Amino acid sequence: MILLGSNGIAPVFTRFGSGSGNATTPWNFATGYVAGDTVFVVQRMRAGPGLFASSQFTISDTRGTVFTLINSQTQTTGANAGAQVQVWMAQGVAPGAVTLTITPNGLNSANVSSEPQVFRITNLAAVTSSPGYSQVLKATNFAFSIPSTQAVTGIEVELFGHQTTLSADAVITANLLLPNGTVNSKTLSAQLPLIDGLSFAGTPTEGWSLPLSAVQLNNPNFGVQLVAQAPGGEAANFFLYAVKLKVFLTPNPPQNFNW
Repeated sequence: MILLGSNGIAPVFTRFGSGSGNATTPWNFATGYVAGDTVFVVQRMRAGPGLFASSQFTISDTRGTVFTLINSQTQTTGANAGAQVQVWMAQGVAPGAVTLTITPNGLNSANVSSEPQVFRITNLAAVTSSPGYSQVLKATNFAFSIPSTQAVTGIEVELFGHQTTLSADAVITANLLLPNGTVNSKTLSAQLPLIDGLSFAGTPTEGWSLPLSAVQLNNPNFGVQLVAQAPGGEAANFFLYAVKLKVFLTPNPPQNFNW
C-alpha cells in the first residue's frame, strides 16, 4: 500500500499521454511533466501465454526519472491469457517535455506489445509523519458503587491495545476527569505493546495528587481522559480497544488483629 497526502492544495489529476507499440518503443510527450508532480504509468501488455514469466520490464525517460513498480497483475487463463497490467510511479519529477521508454527484457521480449497510459497528479506529498497529538478520548460512567466507609488508596488506568512504534515520545497520556467537568492537572503516561496487550498508567498507591473519595468515583461523570502523542513527527498509530479503571480501597470490614 502507498499512502499519499496533499501539500495543502487540492490535487489535480491529468492524463497527458498514451501509446501503443511492440518491443522497446519510445513515446514522446510534448506537454511533459510539471515540476514536483507525481507521475503514474499504467500499462497493459500482451505477450502470449507464459511469456511474462521470462520477461522483465523497465521504464525510463529523458528526465532521469526513477520509476518504481507498485503493482503487477497477470492473466494466465481464459481469452486474455498472456495479458498483464503494471502500475509504475515516480515522485518529484523534473519539468519539461519528456520521452518515455518502456523496455521489455529477456526471452521473447520482441513479442511484447505495450499500451501505456500516463497520468500526472499535482500537489501530492508523501505521508511520512503523524500529527503530534491525537484528539481527546474521554472514558466515563464506570458505574462504581464504593461504600462511603472505605477509603481510596490508589487508581490504576488499564489500557488494552497496541501501537506501531515504541519510540520514547510515542505514548498515551492519562488525566483523571472530575465530576465537575474539570481535568486533573497530574498527567501519567504509558506505552502500549507492539501486539495487543495490557499497559498501566498509575499504581495501587497512585493518588493522582487528589483527595480521592468514594463520592467522587461513584459519580458517572468521573473518568479518565486519554491523548495519544508522538511529537517527534515519526509515523505512529495507536489502537485502543478497552479502557478500565481499577480502584484500590482500604479493607471492608477494617482489619482486626487480636494478639
